[in-house]
Parts: sequence; C-alpha cells; structure tokens
Amino acid sequence: MPLAALIGAIGGLVAAAFATIVDLAGGGLFHLQQSGSTTQSALLLLAIPAIGGLVVGLIQFKLTKSGVIYGVPEVIESLARNKGEIKASVGANKAVTATATLASGGSAGIEGPIISIGSSLGSVIARRLHIKPEHMPTLIGCGAASATAGIFNAPIAGVLFVLEVILRDFSVRTFMPIVVAAVFGTAVAQQTLELYHGEIDAGVTNALFVVPDAMHNYQFELPEAPAYLALGLACGLAGLTLAGSMRLSNKAWQRTPLPAWFRPAVGGLLLGAMGLIFLHYLPGTTQFATLTDYEQPAFMGNGYPIIETLLNPLKYSGAELSIALLLAIVVFKIVGTALTLGSGGSGGVIAPSLFVGAALGGLFAVTLSKLGIFPGATPATYALAGMAGVL
Repeated sequence: MPLAALIGAIGGLVAAAFATIVDLAGGGLFHLQQSGSTTQSALLLLAIPAIGGLVVGLIQFKLTKSGVIYGVPEVIESLARNKGEIKASVGANKAVTATATLASGGSAGIEGPIISIGSSLGSVIARRLHIKPEHMPTLIGCGAASATAGIFNAPIAGVLFVLEVILRDFSVRTFMPIVVAAVFGTAVAQQTLELYHGEIDAGVTNALFVVPDAMHNYQFELPEAPAYLALGLACGLAGLTLAGSMRLSNKAWQRTPLPAWFRPAVGGLLLGAMGLIFLHYLPGTTQFATLTDYEQPAFMGNGYPIIETLLNPLKYSGAELSIALLLAIVVFKIVGTALTLGSGGSGGVIAPSLFVGAALGGLFAVTLSKLGIFPGATPATYALAGMAGVL
C-alpha cells in the first residue's frame, strides 16, 4: 500500500506537469501564429504541424530508433509477453513525442501517452526495488491508474480503465493498491495544478470537463428515448468510421515511398492545409472560434474547449450553430486524427473519440431542432450522450 501511494503521488505529479507543458507549448505556438499578418498566419499554420511532425519522426526513427510507440497496446503486450518490463526510455520517448505532436496541433489526445508514461513509471520503480514478478502487473496498474486519474481528475475512472482494459483483473489484491494509487494521483495532480494556477479554478475541482449547473437540473423524459436510440446508432457508425479511418490511414502511409521519419512531417503539413481550408472556406468558423476561445482550428489539438462549449446550454442559446459547421467539424476531426496518427504522430484516441461524440450529438440535436421535432430541452444533453456513445 505505501508503495502504491508513492507511485500514485509521482504519477499525479507527472500527469500535471505533462498536461501543463503541452498546454503552454501549444498555446504559445498558436498565439504566435495568430498574431502575424494574414500571410504569415497562413504560413505558420502550415509550418507548425509540419515541424512538430518532423521532430516526432526524427526522434522515433533517427534518434531512438524505437519506431512508433502507440501507448496502451505496448503496455498490454509487455504484461502478456515481457513480465511487465517497460523501459524508462519508452515513457520518456512518449512524453517528448506526444508533447511535440499535441503542441503543434496534431489531432490526438493526451490520455494515451500519459497511460504509457505512468505504466513505464510503475514498471521502473518495481524493477529498481526488486519487486517479485507476480506483483509487477499491479504496480504497473498503479502507475497507469494514477496518471489517468490525475489527467482526468477522476480516480474511479482511472481505476476502472486499468482494471478493465489493461489488467483485466478484478481481484481484491489488485483492486485495493490501484484505488490507493488513483486517489493519491488525483490529489497530487490537483494540488500541483492549484499551485500553478494560483487558485483552484473550475478545471482543477471538476472532472475533465466542466458541466454547467443547467445540465445538473436536466430530467430525462420518455419521449426522448427514440431520439437517443437513433443517436446511439449514429455514434456506433461514427466510432466505426473513426477506428476504420485510422487503420486505413496507417496502411496507406506504410505503402508510401516516403521514409518513415519524414511521414509525420508530411502528415502535419496536410493537417495544416486542412486547417486553412477549415478557417477560410467554411462559413461560421470565425464566430465559432470566438465562442469557444480556442486559438487553433476547431478540429486540431485535443479540442477540449470545443467540447466544453458543446456541453454548455447557455452558449448554445447565445449562438446559432449551423448544421454544415457541426458536420464539417465531425468530418475534419476524423480525417485529421487519421492523418496525425496514421502518419506516425504520437497521441491517444480518447480525446478524438470524445470530440467526435460531442460534435455528433450537437449536430443531431440541432438537426432535429431545425426539423421542428426536437424532443429535448437542450442540445447539450445530446452532446454528452454522444461522447459516451462514440467512446
């Protein structure tokens, strides 16, 4: 238990530091991109993702020669084949490459990398202390759970994710240390972020997203059931499309004659070109950017401010979101994620899944409202349901 608490505390600290660095680096780069003239802004929008991809490619294939590290699959494989031994270099590699991808606007999530980093942390500590092999999976789970809980501000979510996806073990011997690690990870991450922000803000005291008070008073009514069932079918198709597009993109990039180290740079360049198209050729993007206070094109990065906007009924009432814009956001996010990860970028798929679900739920509700058959009180509840459905 004390060892689980120690790993949890370190995992929470690492999670808070990683999230803060990504946020600062990305915010600085895209603030610089927006501060120039129109021509300079356009060139920087092309250059920033391309340079970020080039850095990732050089690290993965020239510097460390590790190739693409996907994150969670490597953790599961290490438990199945290598007795849970994960090198410290794996976590360090993932931290640097994911920071470069996400800070430069890559369409991916921060959660997958932090799970890999936390698992590596647990494995390294267990090996250094000469822990028996039968306890190695539990301590790896402690690292993964603490980092996940710290990044999400949700200890129960961290525990359940690790038990269901990584360890597939619900025994009491495994469960209790992982709970301890997740609680310590959340507490340390909250305190670290509090010190960084100077006060406890909504992003520290809430779980991953801030749900407004208006959503807390929502009451489901039976006439809404057919609409939610239809949304569930749409979410299933969207999840299939997202997963399938990433597989197809991965295979397509592997067939290209481009050297592996150069592919993430080309993927980043194409992503930047999509950003230019999104900003300059789609109506309503300027108003939407003002509404969300998101400096990148909406589909780039992890898109968390976009999700919070879609979950806020008050913002829905203050701005008219068009069907075309929401549909474009869904399509661009799926294609952008496939480009980023398929070309060799480093990041997770949880954030893109949540983003696609929120935008799809908002699109579904706005479409029903335009048709005059919307049964609910606010589109925000459908955005929330869409997030769960696609994920």
